[in-house]
Amino acid sequence: MLSVARILGISERGVRDKIARGQLDAMREGKLWMVLLPPEQLPAPPEDDAVVSGSSRGSGAVVDAVVTPAQIERAIERTGQRYVTDMAAIYDRVSAELGAVYAGQLAAKDQALAAKDETIAELRRRAEEAEAARDQLVAAQAAPSAPGSPETLTSDNPSGEASAGFCARVRRVFIGEG
Repeated sequence: MLSVARILGISERGVRDKIARGQLDAMREGKLWMVLLPPEQLPAPPEDDAVVSGSSRGSGAVVDAVVTPAQIERAIERTGQRYVTDMAAIYDRVSAELGAVYAGQLAAKDQALAAKDETIAELRRRAEEAEAARDQLVAAQAAPSAPGSPETLTSDNPSGEASAGFCARVRRVFIGEG
């Protein structure tokens, strides 16, 4: 309160009395008093951020601080700039980390798609081979067979004659006809 008393040109006791009567706005935080002065009673702003003075009385030191609205605005601007800088750094870091994760996921997806493409190509190749083999079998079954061609000869009928019944063939074997 000493510095407030010096600014107002009154004693420390006079400052306490004005606070008690409600003529000065003040807040107490622990052992500290923050006195809010109207702009017309403020001195010219000092070069540094605050004027601090102290005096020791009784159980502890009393520290008074006079802070101008301009100083408060500068402090708010500095704090805002620090927050913006900190948030930009956090954004850059998180963006880089997420970018790396995203790139990894894209690479894994690309690999999976390439493997699927290879599988599909192999299955198409096999399907084409199977269809070609089927077409050959169908063509072989549909072709008319000529007499005496290998398809019509059997081990029982090597001459290519019209085949007789089972009994007729057995009879020829036993009689010696054939």
